[in-house]
Amino acid sequence: MKRLLYLILVVFTIQLFDSCEKIIPDLERDNPYDTAYVGNDENKIRVLEYYSHNVACKEEGTPPYIDYSDEDTIKAGDKIWLNIKLKNSCNFDISGIRATITSASNLVSIEPLSSSYYLKFGDASDTDDIGSGKTGWGEIKSGSYYHSAPNYNSYSVVFTVSSDANTGDKILLNLSVSDEIGNNWDFGFNVTLD
Repeated sequence: MKRLLYLILVVFTIQLFDSCEKIIPDLERDNPYDTAYVGNDENKIRVLEYYSHNVACKEEGTPPYIDYSDEDTIKAGDKIWLNIKLKNSCNFDISGIRATITSASNLVSIEPLSSSYYLKFGDASDTDDIGSGKTGWGEIKSGSYYHSAPNYNSYSVVFTVSSDANTGDKILLNLSVSDEIGNNWDFGFNVTLD
């Protein structure tokens, strides 16, 4: 008999909590980790992640030749236009995404951006935001003008690999990212020489 009473109590309690939102539909969701959170944008937890990178274009050999293929090999002495992708892993858009790229490695020389240009990330060329669950790529931009590699591909950074580099060397690139409300992320990823 006791077991039956406990079972009835458990079933009743589950039913009560399960239908709580139907009984009181305007409950405020105040936990920023809750997928149905309705608080202000500043309190929403943004999850932006490094996703991938690939060679957009490269200049190699003597005299320099432009390689228009999609070959991702990087060798000593190459000049590389690199694509970088980020992924938005939260349940809402992240806007105003801008970044800088650095490296402490003596095996690479990163070209500085021209005055008034910046690195932005978006899931479309005309935006600097990445929608929920989407990936966005980096592009160099100033106003409405975009830089492109010699093969007209967009890219995130241009660098030259030292002629002293060896096959198998790893070059650590650091990506510092911010959004329009001041959130910051730092990512590190390696580019391996072939």
